[in-house]
Amino acid sequence: MGNVTNVFRTGFSLFLVGLLGAVLISCQKDDEGTTPASQGNGGGNGSGAFQLNVTVDGVAHGYTDGVSNYHIVPGAQGDCDMPITTCTSYQECVATHEVMVEDRWKIGLVKTFTGLQGSSPSRDLINTMAAVGTRPFGKFLVVNSQLEKADGARIEWTDPTGMKWSTDRGSEDQAGSSFEITESVATGAENGARYRFRCTFNCKLYNDAGQSKTVTGGGLFGPLLVD
Repeated sequence: MGNVTNVFRTGFSLFLVGLLGAVLISCQKDDEGTTPASQGNGGGNGSGAFQLNVTVDGVAHGYTDGVSNYHIVPGAQGDCDMPITTCTSYQECVATHEVMVEDRWKIGLVKTFTGLQGSSPSRDLINTMAAVGTRPFGKFLVVNSQLEKADGARIEWTDPTGMKWSTDRGSEDQAGSSFEITESVATGAENGARYRFRCTFNCKLYNDAGQSKTVTGGGLFGPLLVD
């Protein structure tokens, strides 16, 4: 298990997304790989504005890219051991305000790759994270100065007061919760988001004090997977 200083170190590069103030950290690849074909059961072509809709404890929240100074952008973090035989990739889609940190959503996927040969995961390996299907809920969170990781989906909300709520805080109990990628469309882009994806979810969010909120009717169409 890597420590917190290792989270943004080996095999990952730092990007700034315009004026958003969001820090995006992504894997550098020795092998560029290929972009697999689009897949999904949504029947769409991934066009249109990126959107996030979610209900928290009965209160509906909606975000559309470019509306009310909100943007929906891809991001990534990661952690590798030395000499890079195991790497964890955390790829996420972020609904963020141009100025405020508050009321920010992160819908992400965590995957650990093993058996690497001295370099961070190839593009082909990272691309597998966008596959259509259900996911358990995972973990990518610093606890007592240690980064704890588990494969699966991760959802975090920084509420309007600045408090963080996520699926991997508190008891982490997600009984009855669900997360599914219903459509994944390759963009063909060499840089930036390589996929536009749709997902649906219901879950519990917890803060560090163990309090919880119930998320229902979650639906996202947004960008995913960056270098």
